[in-house]
Parts: sequence; C-alpha cells; structure tokens
Amino acid sequence: MKKGIQLLIMCFILLSITACSYPTMSEAIPYQVNQIIHTEKMNDISIVLYDTITELEEFTDKTKPVLGVAFLKGDSKDGWDNVGPNGWKNKENDQITIYKEDFRDYDKEGNITSDLSIMYGEIVSPEINKIETLAVGETDKYNEAIMIEKNKKRYYLAIGKKTSIKALSANGDTIYQEDWVLED
Repeated sequence: MKKGIQLLIMCFILLSITACSYPTMSEAIPYQVNQIIHTEKMNDISIVLYDTITELEEFTDKTKPVLGVAFLKGDSKDGWDNVGPNGWKNKENDQITIYKEDFRDYDKEGNITSDLSIMYGEIVSPEINKIETLAVGETDKYNEAIMIEKNKKRYYLAIGKKTSIKALSANGDTIYQEDWVLED
C-alpha cells in the first residue's frame, strides 16, 4: 500500500512537471520580457512581438532593448506554451531594423500544421510613414505591413515570405529599400 501511494505521488509530480504551461505570455518567453508590443493570432498560434533588455557587448554597463518574436499556443485560461524558435537575428540601419523568423509546427503524424515567416522591426526614422513588403512570387504588388505604435516608438510586422521591403515617406517616396533572393 505504501509503495502504491509513493508511485501515485511520483506520477503526479512527473505529470505536473511535463505538462507545464505558463500563466502569462511573458513567462512563456525564455527571456526577461521588458514589454509585449503586439500579438497577432494565426490559426492556433499567437505571434508575440516583444522587447527585452540586453547588455551591449562593447559597453557592459549599458543596456539596449532588443526586439524578439515568440510563437505561443494556448490562452490566458489554460496557460501558454512556447512552441517556436527563440532568438533573434537582425539587420540595422539608420532607417529601420529588419528581423526575420520562420516557424513550422507539425502534428503527431509529421504533417505541417503551421508554416509562418515573420518580418518585423522598429521604425527608426521619423520620416517613414509606411512599411511595405513584397511577397514571394509577386513582382510589383507591395502590401502594407502592420504598423504598431507603443510607448512613443513605432514598429512593423509582416507575415509571409518576403523578397523586398520598402520604407515610404508620407508622400510615397522610398526612403529605404532592400531586396533579397530567398534560398530554398
């Protein structure tokens, strides 16, 4: 009887450890989240744009906000699970920052259930009024990215594989443009 109770307690502990969801989005992200900037729901995946404070390599006494994106499943009732890559790679210039992240999710049979490509960043130049991106397969039909304003900063988010990004002024002039070829 005593061994049966011990086995039951061990099973309960193991289940509670492995079935761990986080009560908030911020806690599900493996970095110290400074602020959640924006969330966008795609099917059962929540795309969470956030920033975190990191030390600058050259000046260890100074910190700098770094943008990140997380891919979460769940809700505030049942908890949040981080199901995507965690990290960031970016390109900075005087006009905008450009971050790209890809995410794939699979079912138990190995079939792809979600295939998302995300491009996001901060708009640095006050002259920029709009961000547009060109989807893979398109030649000239640019689409406007989601524009986000939070705490006196401006950000953008575009979903889907892209081959070009343009930053435009209020009168439509191109302030910055970058094109690239996607690798297979």
